[in-house]
Formats: sequence, structure tokens, C-alpha cells
Amino acid sequence: MKTKSYLFTAASAAILLASCSESEVVEMPASRAIGFSTYVGNTTRAVAPETTINFLQNDGNGFYVFGQYKEGSETRHVFDGKSDGSHVTWKTNSWGYSPINYWLDGKTYKFAAYGPAKALNNGNASFDYDSNALKIENFKVDGQTDLVAAEYASDGKTPSADNSTESAVPFKFYHMLSKVKFTLVNGWRNDVTLNLAALTLNGVKAQGTLTTQGTMGNAGFSAPGNDIWNNIATDATTYKDTEYTDIQSNPWSNAVFGTKYEFELYLLPQSLENNDDLKLSFAVSVINKSGNGPDLGNGAGKSVIKTISIPAETVKTWEPSKAYNYTLTIDGEIFDLKPIVFDNITVDEWETATEEEVNKEDVAR
Repeated sequence: MKTKSYLFTAASAAILLASCSESEVVEMPASRAIGFSTYVGNTTRAVAPETTINFLQNDGNGFYVFGQYKEGSETRHVFDGKSDGSHVTWKTNSWGYSPINYWLDGKTYKFAAYGPAKALNNGNASFDYDSNALKIENFKVDGQTDLVAAEYASDGKTPSADNSTESAVPFKFYHMLSKVKFTLVNGWRNDVTLNLAALTLNGVKAQGTLTTQGTMGNAGFSAPGNDIWNNIATDATTYKDTEYTDIQSNPWSNAVFGTKYEFELYLLPQSLENNDDLKLSFAVSVINKSGNGPDLGNGAGKSVIKTISIPAETVKTWEPSKAYNYTLTIDGEIFDLKPIVFDNITVDEWETATEEEVNKEDVAR
């Protein structure tokens, strides 16, 4: 994926300094404004809405920023990660926010960010300057929000007024959740319609705390933040049955053998080795060409609720930024129907006929 990097620029800000005897206007160069450039790493095509650069740019979505520097032993907050002044959005051709903050000479800044902006109320985000850890406590997954995070540290060198040093903070965002996809395949022969509805994933830990492990990007304005996706710890606590909303109002129906129905959920990274309750349930009916189907327990052609246990040896751990796909072929064996098979196949052997001698007199001349 190509990196898209944009430098924030702003009109020069005039600061009026007043004293008892005189006042003067001091021009603050635009190059001293703290700006942001962004990049989202490890992106792939997704069925669920994925957080990409375009997604962050659209509809004023953006991301929230924490920014701090040290003044002696005191930490000074520049961006608090939750207020309007810390909400960075795309402004036509650059990332912007208001009011503008400016670099101070000789201060080493540390930044952390998370997005999309709608994740603000999914948990309580904070940033620790000393441990370099971004923490989102009691984060509640909704299945459809792809949470991303970024970190960066400056080197204390203030950008020069002539723009010889780039002043934008180069955030590289990484996915903090696990992307879990389920692929359901129509395993019935052609002209048999498979109908699916009411998909629910049972026994998923849907609330917990996400914490980065104190990593930071290399110092310097030109270097992006380093890879944090393998440095995310999760304390997942609350179980929740997650319904896949799209199919609730729009059931899926298909009569073509091998056709796939796919759905994705963004879920907390978690260990599932000791969880025996992780199950996938759905409403299903099978209709043949004549308009009915096998009796699956609720009458021929009627819909039934089927629950599939996901084996512990298959589901062990969901890790941050990794995508998992579980494929289930829905056919008669799921309903304990016996397949039509062929066995004891033999081929009859040739029999040797009686040999007879042909007389010469019988041969036509």
C-alpha cells in the first residue's frame, strides 16, 4: 500500500503582546504549527467497514490525539485525546484541528492517537507520558468498528521558520482488534435453495482494556511511528452474544451450490482456549425445486435454529491486527441426514464362449 503523507499548514497567527508602555505584533510562522500526516498499516479488503485513510478522511470522521511534553518534572498536555481541540479531521487537502498548537523550542513531545472518532465513547482512553502507553479501558466492541492506534515521539528539534524541517507528526496507525470472518457455504446440490437468517456469535468477550506496551517511533520528524501491533495487551472480561445485524433485516438466500455468504466482526483480541461456549447459531431452511425440502426438525422446508460449536483446537487465540476466517459448509450432514453414497461396485467378468471349428465348405467363395 502506498503511503499518503500530508503536511498540515495554517495561516500565520498573530499574537499581540501587551505591556504598560507599548504593544507589538509578533508573527508566528505556519511551519511552527503542530500538524499531522497519517498512514494506516496492514490493510486488506474487508467485508465489514475497515478503517483506512479514506475512511478516516470521509464525513469528518478523523481521529483523537494525545500530545504531551515535559516541563521539568511536570507533564504538559497539548492534546487531551477527547475534546474537540484534540479531534483531527481532514480539511480538503490536509489534516486539521482547532485551536492550533505550536512547537516549543527544545521540548520532546510524545503523541498517541486512536480512531475512528466514533470510537471515542466505546471506552475511556488515556496516555501515560513516562511509560509511553496508550490505554483504552472498558472498550466495548460493536463488531463494526475497526479500532486503530498510532504512537510517535519527536526529537526536541523545533522546525525552522523556513520550512527546511517537516513539522507534521507522521502517524502510522495499526489495527488494535482482531478481524474474524465466517464463511458459510451452500453445500446442497443445484436447484436447492439455502436460506440463512438470525446469525449470532455466542460467548465472545466483548468488553475489556487495550494497552500498548510502551513502544514509540524513532525520534525525528521524518520517521513514522514504529510497529505497535504486536505490542498490544488485552484484558477481555465481559461475554456477549453478538448478532450480525445485516442478515437480521436482509436474510440471505441462494440456490447455487458452492455459493458463499461471508460476514466479518471486529472483536477484542482474546484467548479462547478454555472457552467452551463459543458457538455460531443461525436460522436455516432448505427448499428444493418443488417448493419444499427435508424435515430438519420443524417440518419440511421450515426454518430451524442451528448452533455450531467452534472446536477449541480451531479457535485458540485472536491476536491484534490479525484476520481469521472460519469456513462452514452447510449441507445435509449438519442435520444428520444420510448422504446418498455408492459402494460395493463390481463389474461383471467376461464369459468364454464354446469354441467351434469352421468347415472349409461353409466358407463363402
